[in-house]
Amino acid sequence: MVRKTPKKTGSHSKRQLQTDGNKLYGESAGQVLKELTGLLSSLGITARFRITRIKENALASKSKGYKSPYASVIGEVLSYWHRELRFLDKQGNPRALRKSGKGASFQSLVSVALPGSSAKQVLSTLETIQAVQVDSNGLIHPLRRTVPVFSDRDLAIHHTFLALRGFVRTLRHNLDSRPLTADQLFHRIAWNGKFDKKEIARLKIWVNNHGQSFLESIDDWMKTHSIPSKSRSKENSVGVKASIGIYLAVDSD
Repeated sequence: MVRKTPKKTGSHSKRQLQTDGNKLYGESAGQVLKELTGLLSSLGITARFRITRIKENALASKSKGYKSPYASVIGEVLSYWHRELRFLDKQGNPRALRKSGKGASFQSLVSVALPGSSAKQVLSTLETIQAVQVDSNGLIHPLRRTVPVFSDRDLAIHHTFLALRGFVRTLRHNLDSRPLTADQLFHRIAWNGKFDKKEIARLKIWVNNHGQSFLESIDDWMKTHSIPSKSRSKENSVGVKASIGIYLAVDSD
């Protein structure tokens, strides 16, 4: 009588799950790499001169002697303008400012929001991306609270890499830390696989309105918990870069 060797179903199932998982990860990784390659190509960054071009841009930015006006931190100017009392009118709205002079001026605003930056360069950039307007009397008016980053290609490229870096660092931190603990950084996604395509336009409006309001409230809260400029030189004052982003993704494939 020949005895049949019992099947090791447990080991087989485990190997099968691992194989299926590797296949799924491989497909997902391929899709991500394809999107990243397409993104870099659309930005004009090819594999041949990718590294040298990035290094050259970084050195050029440092040699200017001021914070690049294309850095996303330029949004600090608009944020301060809409929040600091000395730059607000009696109704709590941002005041039109002179370019320079005693009291509240655009130059004093830049010196507070972006210490060490050139007020002339910052104003030129804000005008280029249509975030401010200068009237016939030379007064500067803010047209919005946030920087429309995709209205200027250089600013859009910088913003794209900054957003990718922050998102990837969040994912890496959460993968390397213990799940369901206070060490995890917030990361949630509202996902719908059967959303009506005809409602995309309304969804964009809803996200624009509610997302903008939400981010402005976050910005105000973080500013109240920031280290004052005068305290930043003290040894016991340690500041970190913190950011919160909202994005809408539509996959029609």
